[in-house]
Amino acid sequence: MADHHVPAKLGGEHLDAQIKILNDDSFSFFGLFTITELVTFVASGFMIFGGVVPYIPQYHMISRSRNSSGFSTLVCLSLLVANILRILFWFGHPFEMPLLMQSIIMIFCMIIMLELCVRVRSENFHMSTVTLIPRKFTGNDLIFRNLFH
Repeated sequence: MADHHVPAKLGGEHLDAQIKILNDDSFSFFGLFTITELVTFVASGFMIFGGVVPYIPQYHMISRSRNSSGFSTLVCLSLLVANILRILFWFGHPFEMPLLMQSIIMIFCMIIMLELCVRVRSENFHMSTVTLIPRKFTGNDLIFRNLFH
């Protein structure tokens, strides 16, 4: 990168050295990463896992309460379709790897959420059919009287 020169009246040699260090890609943390590489790595990590993070508390809430009535499986369907289409688009026009990885991780996340919702709803269905009170039709219903009189 270009070396920035700072006039002596604005900070002199000390400020000039600090600016050179901040602009120099050879400055590294522990000899492993440059600043640019570190920022790129952290930003890619947020990009890859940022879409999954909101589903972690939802997963725990559904599994703890054994009730998935507030969670829409249609959202999972739309996200699955969108991410599958994004992966298919990547084969024709490759884009950045973090976005491809985000799509793959989101597909796994949506499959896990759908599996939990189906399992919880089937458990609730089986529990509701077991605890149903057997009823007998006695003919005293208001609908029955209106239909046949």
